[in-house]
Amino acid sequence: MRGLAWLSGGVSLALYAALLWLMVGHVMPAANGHVMPDFHAFGYAPDVLSRFLTALQPHARAVILGPIAMLDTVFPICLAVFLCTLSWQLSAFVHIGLRMLMLIAPIGFAVMDLCENVLVRDLIMAAGPMDVSTALLASQVTATKFLLLFASLVVLIVTWTRRSRRMQKGQPE
Repeated sequence: MRGLAWLSGGVSLALYAALLWLMVGHVMPAANGHVMPDFHAFGYAPDVLSRFLTALQPHARAVILGPIAMLDTVFPICLAVFLCTLSWQLSAFVHIGLRMLMLIAPIGFAVMDLCENVLVRDLIMAAGPMDVSTALLASQVTATKFLLLFASLVVLIVTWTRRSRRMQKGQPE
């Protein structure tokens, strides 16, 4: 399982680097510097998304709906696998029921990220005025995604700290 953690972590890092390169290098310049919705950790107002969509040039739309869509479908799954396997490895000393609960946040993160992607793609592909209710839902899903990612990291840090303390005391994993 350790190999799976390192593999999924490395793939996640490579995917995120490619996504960042495409978003910052191609989409943001073609959107007059407006930031993609994926970067708004606390969500966004519909007018912020509307300005982004209005400024988005056809080339940037193609990049979002093509390579970014593909990479951003695989990335959250790989990151969730990495976070889950790492949590599982670090929590060998924890009761199995609690270990299973620890997996909820990373899996929830992946689900929210995939839902966000669908909502934002629908808004980008829509002809005519932006649907405000979809924009609000996308904003809420984005904020929830970041909250679950933060919770996953907190669980990892707490578990790693407890495991380290147990090992210092000579207790078995």
